[in-house]
Amino acid sequence: MKKVFSITIVAALAMSFQFKTETPQPTDTKLALTINSSSRAPITISTGTYIGTVPCVDCEGIQMKLTLKEGKAGKGKTFLLEQTYLGKPAGSNVVRIKGIWIPARGNKQDPKAVVIQLIPDGNYDPLYFLRLNDYDIKMLDRKQSSIKSKHNYMLQKQRG
Repeated sequence: MKKVFSITIVAALAMSFQFKTETPQPTDTKLALTINSSSRAPITISTGTYIGTVPCVDCEGIQMKLTLKEGKAGKGKTFLLEQTYLGKPAGSNVVRIKGIWIPARGNKQDPKAVVIQLIPDGNYDPLYFLRLNDYDIKMLDRKQSSIKSKHNYMLQKQRG
């Protein structure tokens, strides 16, 4: 009887330690970046300042001014995002966010897409933009997918 009980316990323990094939998912959104490096072709992003007005839930719109800078002496790529909440009282309607940006290839809709990933300093969520051409980028959602809306989510590079 003791042998049968021992074998049953060993079998139950063995079954409880089955290997799972699921990949653990990161809990921190800043670590959940998708960078597809399957293509060795260089990713080109035109640095400079991009401006546009995107929709806002509780204001007239958010004027976004995104400045992408190339790093100097190996210090990496940096950005400054200035968001002006239109129709809000002056003095409290501007938010400035700094951080680093990473060019990446591919998203759910297009494995060849070029995505600009903004990784802010501080307690802000990452932002994503799709490079349409040298002068236009379009804001993406948190999963790096196109935002399905009739509203404008485009920013245009300032020339000159």
